[in-house]
Amino acid sequence: MTSMIGNWGQSRPTRTAFHERRNATRHPAVENRAFLSWWIGDDCVEVPARIKDIGMLGASMAAEGEPPAGQSLWIRLEGPSPTDWIEVTLAWTSETGQVGVLFPSTCPHDLYKSLVPGFQHSDWSAADRNGH
Repeated sequence: MTSMIGNWGQSRPTRTAFHERRNATRHPAVENRAFLSWWIGDDCVEVPARIKDIGMLGASMAAEGEPPAGQSLWIRLEGPSPTDWIEVTLAWTSETGQVGVLFPSTCPHDLYKSLVPGFQHSDWSAADRNGH
């Protein structure tokens, strides 16, 4: 690709395409109450959380605790519609209480449907066909 010449005869750098590292689109989640849980020995730690955005492969959350790396975690939605516990894998954490998680295969239908405004069943089917 070549550079474009600006209005004043100055050369502008060529733009490079941004490559999203995710394989699935993320959607902002509706207001919700969730829990994030993990085991430390025989003790189960359960902290309040809020799912901020969600996609077919993972989600980001704001949580009141930092889960340990290298072990299974579980999330559960309390509202707007309660869900069962869902096992997830820790992808990342931040010092500000942000947590990224990955689903073992794809996001469970009931969780996705509860959190994505305007969810259409056809959206789910198209994502399944595309392997997301």
